[in-house]
Amino acid sequence: MLKLSGRLASLILLFHTLVLLCTSHAFMGIKEGDVPGNIMLQDITGKAVNVSESFENNPVIIVFWKMTDKKSFIDYSLDELKFLSRLYDRYHEAYGLEIFALYRSLADNRASKEELSKVRSIVSEYNIKFPILIDKGGQLLQEYGVNVLPSTVMVNKEGSISFLYAGFPLMAPSMLKEKINDLVGIVKVAQTDHKN
Repeated sequence: MLKLSGRLASLILLFHTLVLLCTSHAFMGIKEGDVPGNIMLQDITGKAVNVSESFENNPVIIVFWKMTDKKSFIDYSLDELKFLSRLYDRYHEAYGLEIFALYRSLADNRASKEELSKVRSIVSEYNIKFPILIDKGGQLLQEYGVNVLPSTVMVNKEGSISFLYAGFPLMAPSMLKEKINDLVGIVKVAQTDHKN
Protein backbone atom coordinates (compact mmCIF):
# COMPACT_ATOMS: atom_id res chain seq x y z
CA MET A 1 0.00 0.00 0.00
CA LEU A 2 1.23 3.46 -0.88
CA LYS A 3 2.03 5.60 2.14
CA LEU A 4 1.88 9.35 1.83
CA SER A 5 3.75 11.81 3.98
CA GLY A 6 1.58 13.96 6.21
CA ARG A 7 2.36 17.07 4.18
CA LEU A 8 1.56 15.41 0.83
CA ALA A 9 -1.66 13.92 2.19
CA SER A 10 -2.65 17.37 3.50
CA LEU A 11 -1.96 18.96 0.12
CA ILE A 12 -4.03 16.32 -1.67
CA LEU A 13 -6.90 16.83 0.78
CA LEU A 14 -6.66 20.61 0.33
CA PHE A 15 -6.67 20.24 -3.46
CA HIS A 16 -9.80 18.07 -3.44
CA THR A 17 -11.52 20.40 -0.97
CA LEU A 18 -10.78 23.41 -3.16
CA VAL A 19 -12.07 21.63 -6.28
CA LEU A 20 -15.24 20.69 -4.43
CA LEU A 21 -15.74 24.25 -3.19
CA CYS A 22 -15.02 25.75 -6.59
CA THR A 23 -17.47 23.51 -8.36
CA SER A 24 -20.29 23.36 -5.84
CA HIS A 25 -20.73 26.78 -4.27
CA ALA A 26 -19.46 29.29 -6.78
CA PHE A 27 -22.57 29.00 -8.97
CA MET A 28 -25.79 29.60 -7.10
CA GLY A 29 -28.12 29.92 -10.12
CA ILE A 30 -27.12 26.88 -12.23
CA LYS A 31 -25.83 23.35 -11.82
CA GLU A 32 -24.41 20.58 -13.96
CA GLY A 33 -27.16 19.01 -16.06
CA ASP A 34 -29.09 22.29 -16.46
CA VAL A 35 -29.84 23.62 -19.94
CA PRO A 36 -28.60 27.22 -20.24
CA GLY A 37 -31.22 29.76 -21.17
CA ASN A 38 -31.15 32.10 -24.13
CA ILE A 39 -27.97 34.22 -24.13
CA MET A 40 -27.92 37.23 -26.44
CA LEU A 41 -25.21 39.81 -25.77
CA GLN A 42 -23.21 42.40 -27.69
CA ASP A 43 -19.57 41.89 -28.55
CA ILE A 44 -16.92 44.58 -28.11
CA THR A 45 -17.83 46.12 -31.47
CA GLY A 46 -21.53 46.40 -30.57
CA LYS A 47 -22.66 43.46 -32.73
CA ALA A 48 -25.37 41.23 -31.23
CA VAL A 49 -24.24 37.63 -30.69
CA ASN A 50 -26.64 34.77 -29.93
CA VAL A 51 -24.57 32.36 -27.84
CA SER A 52 -27.55 29.99 -27.56
CA GLU A 53 -27.32 29.06 -31.26
CA SER A 54 -24.02 27.32 -30.51
CA PHE A 55 -25.66 25.08 -27.89
CA GLU A 56 -27.43 23.07 -30.59
CA ASN A 57 -24.47 21.09 -32.02
CA ASN A 58 -21.21 22.39 -30.60
CA PRO A 59 -19.32 22.02 -27.37
CA VAL A 60 -19.26 25.48 -25.77
CA ILE A 61 -17.21 27.15 -23.07
CA ILE A 62 -18.47 30.32 -21.43
CA VAL A 63 -15.98 32.10 -19.22
CA PHE A 64 -17.06 34.99 -17.01
CA TRP A 65 -14.19 37.40 -16.41
CA LYS A 66 -13.20 40.87 -15.27
CA MET A 67 -10.29 43.24 -15.62
CA THR A 68 -7.97 43.48 -12.66
CA ASP A 69 -6.43 46.70 -11.50
CA LYS A 70 -2.94 47.02 -13.02
CA LYS A 71 -1.57 47.36 -9.49
CA SER A 72 -2.48 43.74 -8.83
CA PHE A 73 0.17 41.20 -9.74
CA ILE A 74 -2.38 38.36 -9.88
CA ASP A 75 -4.90 38.34 -12.70
CA TYR A 76 -6.66 34.98 -12.84
CA SER A 77 -9.15 36.21 -15.45
CA LEU A 78 -6.38 37.16 -17.85
CA ASP A 79 -4.52 33.92 -17.10
CA GLU A 80 -7.60 31.90 -18.07
CA LEU A 81 -8.23 33.95 -21.23
CA LYS A 82 -4.63 33.38 -22.34
CA PHE A 83 -4.91 29.65 -21.56
CA LEU A 84 -8.14 29.28 -23.54
CA SER A 85 -6.76 31.38 -26.39
CA ARG A 86 -3.81 28.97 -26.79
CA LEU A 87 -6.24 26.04 -27.13
CA TYR A 88 -8.91 27.75 -29.21
CA ASP A 89 -7.55 27.48 -32.76
CA ARG A 90 -6.83 23.76 -32.56
CA TYR A 91 -10.00 22.78 -30.72
CA HIS A 92 -12.25 25.08 -32.75
CA GLU A 93 -11.04 23.74 -36.08
CA ALA A 94 -10.83 20.07 -35.12
CA TYR A 95 -13.82 19.70 -32.78
CA GLY A 96 -16.08 22.72 -33.35
CA LEU A 97 -15.42 24.09 -29.86
CA GLU A 98 -16.90 27.55 -29.34
CA ILE A 99 -15.62 29.82 -26.59
CA PHE A 100 -17.36 32.98 -25.43
CA ALA A 101 -15.72 35.25 -22.87
CA LEU A 102 -18.32 37.31 -21.01
CA TYR A 103 -16.83 40.49 -19.63
CA ARG A 104 -18.65 41.96 -16.67
CA SER A 105 -18.87 45.71 -17.29
CA LEU A 106 -18.22 48.01 -14.38
CA ALA A 107 -21.36 50.14 -14.85
CA ASP A 108 -24.85 48.73 -14.42
CA ASN A 109 -26.16 49.35 -17.93
CA ARG A 110 -23.17 49.90 -20.18
CA ALA A 111 -19.44 49.65 -20.65
CA SER A 112 -17.73 53.02 -21.07
CA LYS A 113 -15.63 53.82 -24.13
CA GLU A 114 -12.52 53.76 -21.96
CA GLU A 115 -13.46 50.38 -20.52
CA LEU A 116 -14.15 48.92 -23.99
CA SER A 117 -10.85 50.33 -25.20
CA LYS A 118 -9.03 48.47 -22.40
CA VAL A 119 -10.86 45.24 -23.25
CA ARG A 120 -9.98 45.64 -26.96
CA SER A 121 -6.38 46.23 -25.97
CA ILE A 122 -6.31 42.94 -24.04
CA VAL A 123 -7.85 41.11 -27.01
CA SER A 124 -5.26 42.58 -29.35
CA GLU A 125 -2.25 42.13 -27.07
CA TYR A 126 -2.99 38.45 -26.42
CA ASN A 127 -4.41 37.67 -29.88
CA ILE A 128 -7.68 36.38 -28.48
CA LYS A 129 -9.76 35.09 -31.38
CA PHE A 130 -12.95 33.95 -29.67
CA PRO A 131 -15.76 36.45 -29.09
CA ILE A 132 -15.58 38.78 -26.11
CA LEU A 133 -19.12 39.69 -25.10
CA ILE A 134 -20.25 42.40 -22.70
CA ASP A 135 -22.40 41.34 -19.76
CA LYS A 136 -23.73 44.81 -18.99
CA GLY A 137 -23.95 45.28 -15.28
CA GLY A 138 -23.31 41.59 -14.75
CA GLN A 139 -26.91 40.61 -15.51
CA LEU A 140 -26.06 37.10 -16.75
CA LEU A 141 -23.47 36.76 -14.02
CA GLN A 142 -26.25 37.39 -11.49
CA GLU A 143 -28.70 35.08 -13.28
CA TYR A 144 -26.15 32.25 -13.15
CA GLY A 145 -25.29 33.11 -9.56
CA VAL A 146 -21.58 33.45 -10.30
CA ASN A 147 -19.69 34.42 -7.13
CA VAL A 148 -16.08 34.12 -8.32
CA LEU A 149 -14.30 35.55 -11.37
CA PRO A 150 -13.16 34.01 -13.56
CA SER A 151 -15.75 31.24 -13.70
CA THR A 152 -16.13 28.65 -16.43
CA VAL A 153 -19.26 26.94 -17.73
CA MET A 154 -18.92 24.03 -20.17
CA VAL A 155 -21.93 23.07 -22.29
CA ASN A 156 -21.85 19.73 -24.10
CA LYS A 157 -23.02 19.00 -27.67
CA GLU A 158 -26.42 17.97 -26.31
CA GLY A 159 -26.90 21.48 -24.92
CA SER A 160 -26.64 20.84 -21.19
CA ILE A 161 -24.11 22.09 -18.69
CA SER A 162 -21.50 19.40 -18.17
CA PHE A 163 -18.98 21.18 -15.95
CA LEU A 164 -18.70 24.28 -13.77
CA TYR A 165 -15.48 25.68 -12.39
CA ALA A 166 -14.68 28.85 -10.47
CA GLY A 167 -11.33 30.55 -10.33
CA PHE A 168 -8.10 29.72 -12.10
CA PRO A 169 -5.57 28.49 -9.51
CA LEU A 170 -2.26 26.88 -10.39
CA MET A 171 -3.79 23.41 -10.84
CA ALA A 172 -6.52 24.67 -13.15
CA PRO A 173 -4.83 24.43 -16.59
CA SER A 174 -4.17 20.69 -16.53
CA MET A 175 -7.57 19.91 -15.01
CA LEU A 176 -9.42 22.22 -17.41
CA LYS A 177 -7.58 20.78 -20.40
CA GLU A 178 -8.71 17.31 -19.34
CA LYS A 179 -12.30 18.57 -18.98
CA ILE A 180 -12.12 20.27 -22.39
CA ASN A 181 -10.87 17.01 -23.91
CA ASP A 182 -13.89 15.26 -22.36
CA LEU A 183 -16.18 18.03 -23.63
CA VAL A 184 -15.05 17.69 -27.25
CA GLY A 185 -14.91 13.89 -27.15
CA ILE A 186 -11.19 13.19 -27.04
CA VAL A 187 -10.83 9.74 -25.55
CA LYS A 188 -8.09 9.41 -22.99
CA VAL A 189 -5.96 6.35 -23.68
CA ALA A 190 -5.07 4.51 -20.51
CA GLN A 191 -1.37 4.11 -19.85
CA THR A 192 -0.40 0.50 -19.21
CA ASP A 193 2.78 -0.84 -17.74
CA HIS A 194 4.43 -3.22 -20.24
CA LYS A 195 6.76 -5.14 -17.92
CA ASN A 196 7.91 -8.58 -19.00
